Amino acid sequence: MRAVGALGELKDPEAAEPLIEAFTKSHRGVAFALSLVEIGDPRALEILIQALKRLAYCERLPLWEAAGRMSNEGYSLLLKVLDEDGGWSIEDGKYVARILGEIGDERAIEPLTKLFERANHMNELTGRWHYLPHAREAKEAIEKIKNRKKRK
Repeated sequence: MRAVGALGELKDPEAAEPLIEAFTKSHRGVAFALSLVEIGDPRALEILIQALKRLAYCERLPLWEAAGRMSNEGYSLLLKVLDEDGGWSIEDGKYVARILGEIGDERAIEPLTKLFERANHMNELTGRWHYLPHAREAKEAIEKIKNRKKRK
């Protein structure tokens, strides 16, 4: 897998086709998806989403981080994760909230607020505090974005 990572680091567009072919034959495909993001191949987002769906939520963080490094398409995917109807797990929201806080774009405040409210609601419904980290990540991300805005 180091060779796959090296192909991404080279950022050679000619490496994209063999990477995509190898991705289709792989079980998980994380390294292939990350390399395509690094190359900047226009098919990277599609491959990234396919790779995310192959993994358990606890293994997805590197791919969510890669989406955050992409252009508007990757950012839109991150925002969609926070949408209750976006088709992603609330577990993914915990990781995405952290990444959105680091990016610092104000467009994330409303979706992060919804994640915060949803996590608190789930805690109340279940009587357990399983979703407390989700609420905390959302709140911290909102604070980072607002603090960044104040400094400008």
